[in-house]
Amino acid sequence: MYDSVLPLIQPEDSWLTVGDGRYGSDAFFLKQRGVNHVLPTDLSETLLEIGKAKGIIVDYRIENAENMSFEDGAFDWAFCKESYHHFPRPMIAVYEMLRVAREGLVLIEPNDGLIESRHLAGHWQGWEVFKRSLINLVKRKLKKQVHYPFGGYENAGNFIFTISRRELEKVALGIDLPWVAFKGLNDHYEIGYEAELATSDNPRFMDLKRKIAAADERVRKGKGPYALLTAVLGKKMLTKQMEDALKGAGYEVIHLPRNPYISSQV
Repeated sequence: MYDSVLPLIQPEDSWLTVGDGRYGSDAFFLKQRGVNHVLPTDLSETLLEIGKAKGIIVDYRIENAENMSFEDGAFDWAFCKESYHHFPRPMIAVYEMLRVAREGLVLIEPNDGLIESRHLAGHWQGWEVFKRSLINLVKRKLKKQVHYPFGGYENAGNFIFTISRRELEKVALGIDLPWVAFKGLNDHYEIGYEAELATSDNPRFMDLKRKIAAADERVRKGKGPYALLTAVLGKKMLTKQMEDALKGAGYEVIHLPRNPYISSQV
């Protein structure tokens, strides 16, 4: 997931990481890749304080993603990895992150594959609807809790949001941004694998690699969506160098039409 950010990294740029509450690991990655100025933020300081004490991060700020204290354009980039889907009103946070960023916003989040039907074989969506409906039917028979087939809730009580190309394209078009870029990727989670070493002689790690490879093959054949989506919303005109770097990393770059009724365009 982190490698998706590499084409955007310039040492002189400043980055804000949002929802970076796991010791500031997002900020740590950027720092390790040469970013000189990066500030991790989260709603809770519990793990950020530990991260600072252990030297993982230098500093941090406690911020509400929906209402941050920074001035407009305080950072070059805002980066939110796997936190958007926890937010109670995530679209508000998207506009807020765009407000405090000069260059743009990077999101890495679960992909809403049902909205992505234009990229899938037509039969897949029908099968997915049938499969999820069947699962709920069985749950009802067993008197187990049934959720809406196309969304779920975490134990903490919040709805799990997802992102899609189309809804983020609309955000960009609505505020007259010049470009967006998207890249899909797959991951896989197995309970009990969290502390396993990522080495070729570890059977559990190799099992994860095989399952991710199988998911990649399903996507290639048009039989399913990517599990995750990296989305970049650019606020300034895209340079050829950055566009080439994004495309070289597997992104689809989309130059958006500009609003003809707005005179002040970046």
